[in-house]
Amino acid sequence: MAETGEPYSVARRAVAAEPAGAEDPVVTGMTPEEQYAREAEAAGVSAAEIRAQEAAFRAQESADQAEERAGLAHEGSGLIDHLRHWRPDLTRARSDDFPAPPPVPPLPPLPPLPPGPPRLPRPPRPPR
Repeated sequence: MAETGEPYSVARRAVAAEPAGAEDPVVTGMTPEEQYAREAEAAGVSAAEIRAQEAAFRAQESADQAEERAGLAHEGSGLIDHLRHWRPDLTRARSDDFPAPPPVPPLPPLPPLPPGPPRLPRPPRPPR
């Protein structure tokens, strides 16, 4: 629009007049894997080869994720060791670094309750 100098309203009408593209995954509702399979079939690749390629891709993706997680775990443990060395006051000690606490002594017995208020005498019964 800005490059060609045409007004916004003209460009908007031109875009609205175009039919929705079949290649647009939002319009077709296809996942990238489904779109790849469709395009590969159109290129003459068999369905078995497509499934094998998808399985290999997923296996490689899982292996990459596992390798990344292992690297992060190793890096994290190295950081913790570094922190323990340089700032031991900021790290939590392991539970086996401390002896077990002594047992809690039993509570002493409660004192007896104080006597209640004196009882009032009963009123006399009315005659029958």
